[in-house]
Amino acid sequence: MKKYILNICCVLCCSLIFTGLYAFRQKSIQEEKSKQLFSVSEAYNRITNMYGCFNLLGEDVDLQEKYEETFSLVANSSSEFEYYLAMSKFVAALEDGHAYCLPPSDSDFIYQVDMGVSYIENGYVVTRTYDSTVLPLLSKIVKVNGVPVSEYIDENISEYIGVKTPLSRQSSCAAALSIGPKGEKRTFTIQTPDGIERDVEIRFSNKIGGQSIRARNLFDILISNEKIYDSSNFLLYYVKEDLYNCEKVLHLIVKDLSADTAELKDEYISCILPHIESSNGVIIDFRYCRGGNDANGITILEPFFDKEFNYSSNVLYPVKSNFFDSYSQMIEAYGKVIGSSDAKDILLPMTQGKFVLPEDKILEVFEVEEHFKTPSYNDLLNSIPKTATPAVILINHLSGSAVDTVADIANEMDLTTIGTHTFGATTNLVTVTLKNGYTIAFSSGIRLTAKGEIIHNNGVPAKIYADYTLNNLSAGIDDYILKAIDELNL
Repeated sequence: MKKYILNICCVLCCSLIFTGLYAFRQKSIQEEKSKQLFSVSEAYNRITNMYGCFNLLGEDVDLQEKYEETFSLVANSSSEFEYYLAMSKFVAALEDGHAYCLPPSDSDFIYQVDMGVSYIENGYVVTRTYDSTVLPLLSKIVKVNGVPVSEYIDENISEYIGVKTPLSRQSSCAAALSIGPKGEKRTFTIQTPDGIERDVEIRFSNKIGGQSIRARNLFDILISNEKIYDSSNFLLYYVKEDLYNCEKVLHLIVKDLSADTAELKDEYISCILPHIESSNGVIIDFRYCRGGNDANGITILEPFFDKEFNYSSNVLYPVKSNFFDSYSQMIEAYGKVIGSSDAKDILLPMTQGKFVLPEDKILEVFEVEEHFKTPSYNDLLNSIPKTATPAVILINHLSGSAVDTVADIANEMDLTTIGTHTFGATTNLVTVTLKNGYTIAFSSGIRLTAKGEIIHNNGVPAKIYADYTLNNLSAGIDDYILKAIDELNL
């Protein structure tokens, strides 16, 4: 009898413990869901209070509607990955190449496959691989999980990509093919360079930013010549003479423009310029640079300016804290451009997240409002020693932010720019940390080129076109470098 009672007591205790644990878990889930839902409203409020609202969205995009849709998606999400997708979709609706949603650094739910995909010659091509025998470099992605790759991207990726700049958008979609929830498997149907089609199943097993030590990167192979100098800011080496039929031509890869300007200047003068002086020509490559400080770009280009530097571009900073104490002051300012009777009707909807100021009116604002013009860049000159060494500048559709401006400066200073165009997302970045630890970001304004063309979602075009071709890549030849050697005319 005692044993029977003891067993009953044990069962009851276990039940109570289980019930308590279940209740605790449910409470934790509810608290997390509440935080997620609050973050949607928090993001919406910060965006509508701080974001530009100047025709950055398509006419058919209503941010209020996107907010309500996101709230519903988050309310019904069953995992943190689904929450992340909902927030990413919301931020992508801003149609801003700068905009992103970033999970906390200790998150452990979004991983990548050990494969890199690039958009080359209108196709999705493998440019990093964990095993060349299974997944050869330059293989074309034909299908994903049995669905044609373009259709798969349209259905599963496009709505999470904000940038609209041609090529930049497709390249961003290509990069997203290798990202997914931790542990999930994905089947890629590939066509190898020799025309064989086969399925390759890959698991999302690497944390974002990491890759297997076995991984081979096509672009690393292209620059596999002996390094002369390597740091967090620069990579310097001589172009392969036998491959490109040239002699003593330097390839200077600018990795990053976010360093302290004084430190980068010292490094550039002491470690880079002496090599440039002793070379026959230099290729300054911004293709691998994703942004930083405009001033650092000017520092790098300055030795090659052979005319007086006098560059300025216009930036419209719609973030009200930058120039306006109130929306009434904003309405008064824009009334000078669009007419006082129309200003209120046009600008008040902007306070509600409506993006209605026409592009031609944006350009008129630049003409009238003196405080929208950025200061001259002349005071950013660093007195860098001049050089007679000929130089060309490489850009492409993945190099943006500060590189957008640097490319425009290079064009205005009559330097030779080679490539496609820049990414099309510039001005300062506004970052907002939400209470649940997530970060959202977006552009603080709209920048024009020196010629008055909007950079946002257009980029800055190179003077001379070049882009990768599969034929040359298969031979280890970089089409950009090939064109650069031709333009140096050595």
